[in-house]
Amino acid sequence: MSVAKLSVSLSEELVGFVEKYRQKHALKRPQVFEQAVKLLRNRELETAYREANAEIDKAWEKTVADGLADEAWRDLLRRLESYGWLRDQQTRTCLDRQQRRQ
Repeated sequence: MSVAKLSVSLSEELVGFVEKYRQKHALKRPQVFEQAVKLLRNRELETAYREANAEIDKAWEKTVADGLADEAWRDLLRRLESYGWLRDQQTRTCLDRQQRRQ
């Protein structure tokens, strides 16, 4: 893995925190900053995933609901629930919306 050297300026308060954290967790300074940057990257990824998941693809919703009679739809929902696949509210809302369109 190639690395790049950075020089940063921080307030005394943040420097003190970095030093205490480093000592408490037996880390070197670069490891502290690497962990911090990875946490920021993960937060950005989580936000992007959440936003992408919130987008509704109307064509997909229509395709998913094609051809399912009411009883077949209810049976599908029962099966999904039994597998634990309907735990989050967003998934349930999407499926309920599909059923209402039929």
